[in-house]
This record gives sequence, structure tokens and C-alpha cells, in this order.
Amino acid sequence: MSTPAALAVPPFAVIPGGQVQQALAGRERQVTGLVEAAYRLHGAGDSVNPPSYFLRFPDRPSDRIIALPASIGGPLRVDGLKWISSFPGNVAAGIPRASAVLILNDHDTGYPFACLESSIISATRTAASAAVAADWLSRGRPRPAAAGFIGTGLIARYIHTFLAGTGWSFDQTGVHDPSAASAAGFRGYLDHAGGTGPLTAFWQAVHDLDPGARDEAGLAGARQGHLADLCATAGLQHVEAGSLTVEVRFATFTDWWEPFTLGVGPAGAYVSRLDQAHRDALRIRCAQLLPLAPFHLFASAWSVRAYV
Repeated sequence: MSTPAALAVPPFAVIPGGQVQQALAGRERQVTGLVEAAYRLHGAGDSVNPPSYFLRFPDRPSDRIIALPASIGGPLRVDGLKWISSFPGNVAAGIPRASAVLILNDHDTGYPFACLESSIISATRTAASAAVAADWLSRGRPRPAAAGFIGTGLIARYIHTFLAGTGWSFDQTGVHDPSAASAAGFRGYLDHAGGTGPLTAFWQAVHDLDPGARDEAGLAGARQGHLADLCATAGLQHVEAGSLTVEVRFATFTDWWEPFTLGVGPAGAYVSRLDQAHRDALRIRCAQLLPLAPFHLFASAWSVRAYV
């Protein structure tokens, strides 16, 4: 007669947003596979997903905090709770609307073993779900060549990232938002999407906190192919577009951040206009998006050669 395995209290870990971002970045195919597997377990009845509980405030009717408990079986067997807030007024103050934590409990003892920053996880799961749905709805026929984004907040950016990261590409992309400034900001994000340079994380963080902010995407020569277009318009011949790329190493996050505080260029000018609270919020968001130090990035400049 076998005896049950001895139970033990698991160790507890607190995982901040920077580590969450690093764990998820660039793993769109792996994450969509995990999300699809979770849906299959739920469909097979191997999950517990009770109704969400909404904490609302009579004096703040637009604000809410939601508790979402759940348990999933399969090879992982884990229980947990997502505690996510939505305070729309945050946006005007230059901080994200949503914030969240995720508590994970050990299946056998019930003890919590991890507390994770979860706004990134929540956005990632939402985007991965959209990518899974798009894949299944397009199977057996050609994939659409055009996409439309209605609403241009943080979730729209994550959805675009997951579509691109799972093999989708579009000849045309439509954008609509009640705020013209937000729509223009998302357009700028699309122009920067896929970049890996020092400015990519900066402008992504800016758009996360200030969707209507104008970035550098609209400047002459800032977009791939624009220099070649300008040369052709000027009547130059045999136009050849290219790029020049260098690797930039950063020993600390401060090494990356400090140049933005000097007021140089459009990025520096944007930072110089922020008060201290908004500057701190932007700094924190940038740190969440970048790898843990030390890290390296690749910076590219568009180039062109043409003949008169």
C-alpha cells in the first residue's frame, strides 16, 4: 500500500513587471500555444472558472477593481486569483489605466507561491487569444491581407505584436479611435513596430501612457523606404535603399535612460516637457519594457545611394 507524498510549504516569490516582460517578450508563438492549451483544458472540463467579482465605488462610478479566481488542471495544476483595477482617470495623469497582480496557489497545499505583476500578463493573454482566434477562423482559406484596429490603446498594440509574431502581415491596416490624437499615436506605433533600437522601447512606453503623443515616425527619413521615396521624388536615378546597424551595449538601465533627460531630439524634448510625476511614470514603464541590465540593443539608421 503506497503512502501519499509528504506535503511541504512552497517558497514564495515576488516577480516584478520587468521580469514578466523579459519572460514573455519575443515568445508570441509559445504563449499562443499555452493559451490555446488552456482553452482546450477548459473545454474538456478540467478547469474551475467562477464568475468574476466586481468591486465598485459609489463615489467613483467609472472605477472598478475585479477579482478573477480560477483553477486549471492538466500538467500544471495551479490555482490563483487575478486582481485587476481599471481607473480611466489615470490616463489623463499619464499613468496606465489598468494595474494588476496575479496570486498563484499551490494545488496540493493551497499555499500562495508567487505574486506577479499582471497588467502585462493580462494584456498578453488577451492578445494571444485574439491571435489564436484569427488563426482558427482563417484556416482552410487565404489569410486576410488587411486588418482594422478599432480602439488604439495598449491592448491594440499587444494584439498587433502577437499577430506579427505569429506570422501575420497586412498590406493595409485601418485605424479608428474616437480620439484623433490616439489614432495618430497608434499610426506612429505601427511605423515603429518591429524595431529593436534604443528608441523603440521609449516610444512604446510613451504611447502606453500617452496614446496621443507624437513620435518621430512622421519625420522625414524616419520610416523604412522614405529616404528612397524622397530621392525618387527629387528626380534622382538608380536609387538604392539600405540600412546601417550597430550594436549598443548598456551596463545599467540608467545608462539607457539618462540621454533622454538631456533634452536632445524629439525624445529628449518630450521628456523635458514632463513634470516629475509623469517623468517617473515613463521611466518605470520603460524599465518594464526593456531587458534586465546588462543588455544590448541594435540601432539602425536608414541609408540611401542615388545618382543625379
